[in-house]
Amino acid sequence: MLSTGILLGIAAAFFWGCADFFAKIAVTREKKFIPIHISNFVALLVIIGYNLLNPTPGYSLFTIVPSVILVSISMTGGWWFFWKSLQSGKLTLQTAVGASYGFITLILAVLFLGEKPTFLQVLGAFAIVCGVFLLSGFRSLKKAKFDMNIFMAFLAALSWGSSYFFLAPILKVHPIGVVLMSHMFFSQFVSFGIVILTGNRLLPRDLNNLKPVMAAGLVDSLGIICYYVAAGTILISLLAPISSMYPVFTAFLAFIFMNERLTKEQLAFVGMIIIGILLISL
Repeated sequence: MLSTGILLGIAAAFFWGCADFFAKIAVTREKKFIPIHISNFVALLVIIGYNLLNPTPGYSLFTIVPSVILVSISMTGGWWFFWKSLQSGKLTLQTAVGASYGFITLILAVLFLGEKPTFLQVLGAFAIVCGVFLLSGFRSLKKAKFDMNIFMAFLAALSWGSSYFFLAPILKVHPIGVVLMSHMFFSQFVSFGIVILTGNRLLPRDLNNLKPVMAAGLVDSLGIICYYVAAGTILISLLAPISSMYPVFTAFLAFIFMNERLTKEQLAFVGMIIIGILLISL
């Protein structure tokens, strides 16, 4: 039977897979519009609602944890890199590259946090990472060519991977709701700064383009909540690979709504990811 932590990790992956789908719609409509500040604001409102429904005894709604600043900078920077990469190229490929953050977090957690997953759990995490990598359609280094969009997605993975590593020890000291609030509070300022410094518009020419942005912020925040709660029940070295399986959901959404082809091989790689999750649950 899958534990609560694993189920929440899968839920985070589902919500983040949907977030990538909506983000792709938002950034391809207008080239100078990378609205991470708007999606962050929507996420902030959701997190405020979560804290109001789940108050932390001894803490106010506006309690801030300064140590979360680094996490917010790294996480929000990753979102800008990723949304920028989505402006052109294939969604399933860029999402799979961005999801390699799970492997980065796993390595950092084992090396520096002293986490010791079992052999079967390591094997499961490896199966998930390989499945996500192969799902991207990548085959050979010899045939690989430099692609700025893929490079931006990789920078996003580095940012997210390090963010979740820095987040782990903070969650052991401070309550989930307080860290969530601090994360989204700082992220709002960081996202505004990035949008202004990069010369992007604060609002779209067509206000209808706000709809997918707001949808992305909503489902992204739900994924963040699931991840934070799961982090209190399962090793980060296992949670990160599980939550990084979101390209599975993005691939199906892209197949249904964007006519991006889903091959038999990709379906097999989805099966590999599912096997990995089962191994981690043992």
